[in-house]
Amino acid sequence: MKKKLNYVFMMFIFVFFLTEKSSLYGQNETAISPPNRTAKMAYQLAFKAYKKNLYFTSASYMKLFLMQDGEVSVGAAKLLDAILVNTNIFPFLDIPFSVLAGVNYSKNISFVIAKKYFFKRDYPNAIVYLRKIGPRSKYFLSAQHHLAGLYQMIGEKEQSDHFISECLKHASKRRKTKQDIIEEKAEYIFDSCQSMRARHWYKFGSNDNAEAAFKKVPLNSYVFPQTLFESSWSYYLKNDFQRAIGKNITFQSPILEDYFIPESELVKTLSYLELCLYEDAIGVMRFFDKETKSKVNDFMKEFNLRSGADYPFAKLFTDKSQRLKLGDNFFNRQLNVIWTRPGFQTIKYYLQRINNEKELIARVGTPYDRKAFALAYRDFLEFFNDFVKIKFVKMAKSIIKINNIFSEIELDVYSSIKYQLYDEKAKVQKKVDEPEKFYVKNIKRDTRQYYWNFHGEFWADELGSYIPYLDSRCSDKNIYMRAIKNFEK
Repeated sequence: MKKKLNYVFMMFIFVFFLTEKSSLYGQNETAISPPNRTAKMAYQLAFKAYKKNLYFTSASYMKLFLMQDGEVSVGAAKLLDAILVNTNIFPFLDIPFSVLAGVNYSKNISFVIAKKYFFKRDYPNAIVYLRKIGPRSKYFLSAQHHLAGLYQMIGEKEQSDHFISECLKHASKRRKTKQDIIEEKAEYIFDSCQSMRARHWYKFGSNDNAEAAFKKVPLNSYVFPQTLFESSWSYYLKNDFQRAIGKNITFQSPILEDYFIPESELVKTLSYLELCLYEDAIGVMRFFDKETKSKVNDFMKEFNLRSGADYPFAKLFTDKSQRLKLGDNFFNRQLNVIWTRPGFQTIKYYLQRINNEKELIARVGTPYDRKAFALAYRDFLEFFNDFVKIKFVKMAKSIIKINNIFSEIELDVYSSIKYQLYDEKAKVQKKVDEPEKFYVKNIKRDTRQYYWNFHGEFWADELGSYIPYLDSRCSDKNIYMRAIKNFEK
């Protein structure tokens, strides 16, 4: 609220001192509603800035106009829609819901409102506004995509199925046209909705259909790494543990080695345990703790993830000298990975546009245009930095969560091996001896399943097809005796 009041105050100050000379705006300017001086001048400035291709500057003026609590005319709504097409929703996310909801005639404003609710995790209200977006809106396809995902999240089977079909239908049409893929993202949305179809079957109890749908996602798709991991859960539930392990080992191939999905290590571990390959399971957990979890604290400290402080991620992504300071570490590689994702590609696209406008405004902008642009630029960078920080916080929390699960599993493994060993001894001795104390030490067995190096020739079209040959050892009578030798002191 304080930020909103400061914004309005600053905008009001520099608009107040503008003259009302007719030569500035032209003789044919017509009055707009509401008939107050600040709103009229803000609208006129927004229109003039837009005509000079100063879209983010125009957005700042339009925000001031919207904050005047008046009715937005048809003409003003058309200008607002045109600005949204050129700036995306970023400049308008800090406007209160009540103001945005009062805008009539706009084809695109409902998407801004829906995204605000989405970021607040108020999914029912997000759905309400997404359903208001018609086919004539630039954001119609994105709205179908969001609706498919949201209905799936809240467990509405029929609506989920309907909007997945709608998403695939409209994305298929748009990706066949020569649309700007950065703006329309039709290819990504089609593949994403295809993966949603697989998740739909998985969530509502059909693993066979889920597997068939996962296989339809192309290997060169943005969503392939995520669907590769998700499909492993489907195989795990079918007790096809070898394939579940193989899907996740694929992430160690050269082309995917920088992708990291913490939960994929959990699927591998659980699969090894189901096969009674205890050494392999412990190996995954130890490797995870050493190579990943131990780095999280340093990472969180480096990027101020535990505090409310901001980190200049926008500069980090665009300034090579800043990246070099991080070195070739795990999280620097993660920056490269997330930078290629569609959401970040969209932000990158508009970051380039706002930087281009920064150069343009230096040549053709008025002093007031420069002030308006400065506000838009600051807001955009704040959104960019917050968005990246949220993604990294989510990743760090996921790593910590998986590591905590591993700690519990590891204790269970040791306890299970120990007590199963007692049972084996009891069968032989006809009695249960006093429990001995066993201590964990380094694993001696050189298990290769969890750090497969993909030596030799590698074919990209084989991604996801690797299946390790692993026999279950659960029927081995001496399994516990042999396993305990790796753990006892």
